Amino acid sequence: VVTVVATGVDAALVALPVATYTIAPADWDSGVAITVNGGNDDIDRAAAVVPLTHAFASADVNYNGITLASLDKVSVTVTDDDTAEVLFTADSAASIAEGSEGTATLMLSTQPTAPVTVTVSPGTQFTIVSDAVAGVTPERVVVGTDGEATVIFTAADWNTGVTITFMAVADLIDEGANDTPL
Repeated sequence: VVTVVATGVDAALVALPVATYTIAPADWDSGVAITVNGGNDDIDRAAAVVPLTHAFASADVNYNGITLASLDKVSVTVTDDDTAEVLFTADSAASIAEGSEGTATLMLSTQPTAPVTVTVSPGTQFTIVSDAVAGVTPERVVVGTDGEATVIFTAADWNTGVTITFMAVADLIDEGANDTPL
């Protein structure tokens, strides 16, 4: 009996449902299928080639402690299923009147590996209501003197939405309906 143990596996990239495989003497020439699953996390990663290393143990001295020759090592290519995006959802009606407020929520679709700064520019038809981000730490959201809101997401809060309140500018110009993105 030869026991094969997968070692040195990066758990963030691959998962082995069974870590130890046994080859019985009668099965010496048929091999053992080893199942490898892609790791599942919330981080957007580039495709990676992951080498799988093995340790062998057996009462048979010919197999106990052997290592695979470099040509026999197994590598698996892992393709990630996460895509990094900034999610911006208007919480208010699609249409607001001059002087009225609306809200939008921002969050990230994947966990970042470093802080991510998102700047919301209101343009000329909206202003960001600075006190509308109450309850959010001042380090996370800053409304600048230029009217832009800067939101910082980290690995700890990437999936916690930040709601920004904006107001349609009330002026004396009859502009009719217009589409103005934030």
